[in-house]
Amino acid sequence: MYFLLFSGIAQAQIIPDSTLPNNSRVSVNQQKYVITGGSRSGVNLFHSFDTLSVPSHRTAHFLNDISIQNILARITGTSMSNINGTLQANGAANLFLINPNGIIFGPRSQLSLGGSFIATTANRIDFLDGKKLDLNSINEISLLSKSLPVSLSIDSSSGSITIQGTGNSLQRANPLPAGSPIVDSPLSIPFQTPNQTLAFVGRNIIFNGGVVASPSGNLVLSSVDEGEVGISLDPTGFQFNDEKIVHFADVTLSNKSLLTATGSPSGNIFIRGKNLLINDQSLVISSNYSSNNNSQININLSGDLVIQGVQDPAALTVSLSDGTVPYGGIVSQNFSSYTGPNIKVSSQNGVLTSYGFINSFNFAGGTGGKIDFSIDNSLLIDGTSPIPLNFRPSSITSLTTNGNAGGIKGQGRQLTITGGGFISSSTTSSSPLSLGDTGDIKVTFDDISISGGSPISIGPDLPLSFNPSFIGTTTVSPGDAGNIFLKVDNLTIVDGGRINSTTTNSGDAGNIEIDVQGSLILQGKIPGSDDFRDSSQIISSSERTNEFFRALFQLPDIPTGEPGSIRITANSILVKDSGRVNVRNDGPNDAGNISLQAQNIQVDNASLLATALGNGGNIQLLSNFLLLNNGTISASAKGDGPGGNIQIDADVFVGLGSNNISANAINNRGGNIQINTVGLFLSPDTKITATSASGTQQEGSVTVNTQRTDAEETTSAAPNVERSPKVVSACNPTQGRSSFVVLGPGNQKAKAHDIATTDVPWNASQMQLASNSEGNQTAPDLPVIQEAIGWQKIDGKLVLIAEHQDQTTRIASQAATCDKT
Repeated sequence: MYFLLFSGIAQAQIIPDSTLPNNSRVSVNQQKYVITGGSRSGVNLFHSFDTLSVPSHRTAHFLNDISIQNILARITGTSMSNINGTLQANGAANLFLINPNGIIFGPRSQLSLGGSFIATTANRIDFLDGKKLDLNSINEISLLSKSLPVSLSIDSSSGSITIQGTGNSLQRANPLPAGSPIVDSPLSIPFQTPNQTLAFVGRNIIFNGGVVASPSGNLVLSSVDEGEVGISLDPTGFQFNDEKIVHFADVTLSNKSLLTATGSPSGNIFIRGKNLLINDQSLVISSNYSSNNNSQININLSGDLVIQGVQDPAALTVSLSDGTVPYGGIVSQNFSSYTGPNIKVSSQNGVLTSYGFINSFNFAGGTGGKIDFSIDNSLLIDGTSPIPLNFRPSSITSLTTNGNAGGIKGQGRQLTITGGGFISSSTTSSSPLSLGDTGDIKVTFDDISISGGSPISIGPDLPLSFNPSFIGTTTVSPGDAGNIFLKVDNLTIVDGGRINSTTTNSGDAGNIEIDVQGSLILQGKIPGSDDFRDSSQIISSSERTNEFFRALFQLPDIPTGEPGSIRITANSILVKDSGRVNVRNDGPNDAGNISLQAQNIQVDNASLLATALGNGGNIQLLSNFLLLNNGTISASAKGDGPGGNIQIDADVFVGLGSNNISANAINNRGGNIQINTVGLFLSPDTKITATSASGTQQEGSVTVNTQRTDAEETTSAAPNVERSPKVVSACNPTQGRSSFVVLGPGNQKAKAHDIATTDVPWNASQMQLASNSEGNQTAPDLPVIQEAIGWQKIDGKLVLIAEHQDQTTRIASQAATCDKT
């Protein structure tokens, strides 16, 4: 399309107008338009043209005195400027190209400047001394300023700026793994301003395969619908501010467009606008090759950020040996012993899809740039299915191969991660010399939803595996994985979604801390998977990965790093349908610890696990109401270590179905289980064990403490199961009622005569679990008991809440009765 656009302007002229005291003059010397004349005012040189277009293979050369600092070339006619050739000036002069009608840069456009280049469709320029250059009126010499420009004014009459080209040809240094460096050589890009400022300021900015660079300089895109863009000059170049902008306009990068500020050191990239669309393998990239200069990629939008890495994923095929960059987005790279460019993004909403990403890479001994995103409303990270091995799913990633990763910080209202998308901070090198750590992840949102995953296409002879949607830190090196901090009102992790910190080498996994003001739901597994490892999980692990990835990353057979711990506080916690909270160690060392604190905790066909080949971890549950329904709580040791400890503090503890609470060991002592509760209601198939396969001398202990609220009674502790298996119950065991099964030494069921039959009155002014009656009682007809899902107080009584399959909440409030004898 752009060839048609420029084919008709081969004879185009640069035509001066007659609005200046000393008008511009143009002569043709072979392939050059030589521009002389103009009106000088101090260090500023003013040119004025009726039209200014440069066809391909032609040069517009501003033949200025080298003492000139700023060349201001305005177009007063009604035509757009079509630049498909070269713009050139002498010395270090800055060039301002000003055409309110619009500017188009073609695929062969180039810059040959020693200073900065500012292309703008502003209709007025204000100067520091108060004078103005109005594009809609004729200026007298007295109005031509000697000072620096301080603002560019844009309104509805201003045109757009379009940069067209054939797209970038960037390659990855190594096709595998997907996190290999992107080879970015901006010095080979014709449209560039090294160590200076390259700025586009207009009403809508459109890159259609356009490729521009400002190596070690400032690259600025400011898209304005109405307002004034402020300008200032400091040692790093021109700076632009948006304090007086009323409304922003859109920025579009498509067809493998490229913005780069890579250099030694790296430069800055600033994008200001309403909506920013980055699609079809377009990239915004800055790489640092030398010193620490605190550079950044800063994107500030009044509207939405949409990164669609590939416009048509189904049509994109890349072989494992192909170094093509098969994705698009925002990239910071560090190849120095210093710090890479930081990435900061602010917008109303954000969407990352079809291999779209925001990534910070560190490939040297320094530190990767930090990623900081602030989303006023919602952020969606949507992976693409299926995922070829050398593709990168939609993600926000901080990655290091040597040195430290920069870490990730984010905030907003709604965060949704689905289809294999992720937020991750990780290491990718297993070299003993790679000692750097991944950064931490700190995320604060009102609501977070993590769901599903995508199948990974590894090869025809290998089993299908899945990439879960997740927030996680991972180390495959001697360095440690970072910690994860989440602060959220409501957190939903379903269909195989995950929060994880993992080590597969000698580095340690990080801790996971989650503060939920409302509810946490952890439920299900990835649809289509029969592997328990694809369940929804919150996990910190030292993990032995599969043989393929061990070979790919040269990982040890057995990891020696340790998992971190998990601490969760919430109003309510529901772990359901294969969901897991897990601290696991597949290596020789210990498991981490789990701490859950909530008003209500429910484990329904799900697990809380702190298991290891070394020492089992510790599990602590603190809740007003704890419900197990076919649930597992395990702190068992599967190797030579002792079992961990389990402590449960719950006002009411209900167990339905078949439950397992264990702190077992194989070659060492069983752990300790302590249950402190006011009301205990467990099914006959609830097993509580602290055994050891080494024999009864290595048995752990199970202690049940139940509070007595009578005036004459105080808290009573059940004897250790290892010495004398007993249970404290609310009612004597009578036919037709639930019982609590306690396992004694050797994992054998306790004898009936060993169970305490003392009547325990659990009555208090705030609670009535059972009523005592005098004399003989006739057992009433037993009602159909619905599954309890919670509890609450009604008329001073504690009652269990049942939920039917039709989701109608009802209350099972019939009080139990006890025999006095």
